[in-house]
Amino acid sequence: MASPRCVWTLALSLLCSSVFDFARQAESQVAPSSASSSVAVFPEMNPALPALWIVGNSGVRSASDTQAGAGWNSSIAQLFDLTKINLIDRSDASSSPRDYIANQRWSDILSRVRPGDFVLIQFAYRALTPDSSVQSRGSLPGTSDELQETEDSVQRKPELVHTFGWYLREYAVETIARGATPILCSPAPSGSTAPDRDSDIAWTKAIAIQQRIPFIDLSALPTRANHASASSSATGATLDGPFVAEAIVSGLKGMPSDPLAGYFSAKGNAVAAKPPPAPLPDTPKAPPS
Repeated sequence: MASPRCVWTLALSLLCSSVFDFARQAESQVAPSSASSSVAVFPEMNPALPALWIVGNSGVRSASDTQAGAGWNSSIAQLFDLTKINLIDRSDASSSPRDYIANQRWSDILSRVRPGDFVLIQFAYRALTPDSSVQSRGSLPGTSDELQETEDSVQRKPELVHTFGWYLREYAVETIARGATPILCSPAPSGSTAPDRDSDIAWTKAIAIQQRIPFIDLSALPTRANHASASSSATGATLDGPFVAEAIVSGLKGMPSDPLAGYFSAKGNAVAAKPPPAPLPDTPKAPPS
């Protein structure tokens, strides 16, 4: 017959085991963190399907999806057959390509990307400024390997800042290393006269050519600054989410080999393929004297 001490020891062991199992089960059912809240735009991910990850900043997602000219992130889902592919939105209106990496958003995606997935990347350029606010964490212009040391505006420590193109190249190379397909998408033209504005279109294209990856050229769209002037008086359509989403699908179909062919919905299939616009010059040409 077991002694009372042995009985109490066994009972305590069983109780601890039950509590541990309950805690582990509860942990597995915790709701997603705020960092992944954007998934709510699309249905839950089906692990049996490939995924199209959406990465970018204000061109993809506006500060408010209800404002005029809202981003295309919430409009593109209707152009894809979600019984064939997952669409997962990880865009952040306030991020630059540098921010997106520094804030661990990119590493979070890489940990989830699987072979056969697709990553659609669209960033607008933000210049490096001395302002220490998070929103101003920009990059150097161009596509070279140039470096500049500055202070990380969040952790208050030295940081090496790269060019806009360098960051895009990192996204592409690391996506390919995961067995997935990167797709670079240029911003729509801004119409701004500020230095280096719309150079991000040419820089994005240059990285796509260098890495030999799919490129969607939106340079022929109406300018972001003047999209209201391009509105249809009959429909009131502007350079808003649905308009740009269809332009992206049209650009995909205009490629020699569309990486997402076979994943479109009936509405997406109805979008006409458009050949890419005339190539952009590698460097801006000086005006005639």
